[in-house]
Amino acid sequence: VAKERIVITVRECALGDAVLRDDAVERVFFHVSFGDSDAVEETLRYGGFAMHKRDGKFDVAYQRRLLLDEIGHHRQRASLQSKARSTSKDAELLIRVSLCCERETRGLEASFDELGFASFDLFAIVDNQSDEEGFEMALHSPKGLSGRREEAAVVTIDIDALAALRALMAKEKESDKDLLAPARKRKAVKEATSVVRTPASGATPSGAKTPTA
Repeated sequence: VAKERIVITVRECALGDAVLRDDAVERVFFHVSFGDSDAVEETLRYGGFAMHKRDGKFDVAYQRRLLLDEIGHHRQRASLQSKARSTSKDAELLIRVSLCCERETRGLEASFDELGFASFDLFAIVDNQSDEEGFEMALHSPKGLSGRREEAAVVTIDIDALAALRALMAKEKESDKDLLAPARKRKAVKEATSVVRTPASGATPSGAKTPTA
């Protein structure tokens, strides 16, 4: 069902002056990945959309074109769900959006560089109960020779199917509770038995191991 897919959309993209002025940049595209704060390494979509120069300039019309990245197919969705389940909710699940470029080279294969990037915490978005599912994000370049980080692009990010992701995470929490319930019940029974037996005989509880689920 389409609405159950989690769709990240780069709805608008305004390239920064540093990118527009760089004659070596012939083509730009987005790379989206996810992971925790230490390793954002799982690729969602790579090079799914590209903007090419025409007569040495980027067409302004390109900057308002829809750029789609869907987390909802096969291993991509399964990998994200697995990461969401295995990551502590006190930690972060980062979605990293990178603006990359293909640079013109002389007689060699084209090279690809990261012009700018930014990350957002998907858990924070999920926990936000607001119906507003879009936000603006600036992609900043790493510090260059100038010693400062320049704005490579400003993008508007839309996230669809957050309700589906919230439902999925709530379902996982309920499943965890169901798995823990029998163990808690057995523990309660064991403690109750210990309280009853110890005063009567003065013996210590048997200490038999409680079977695990």
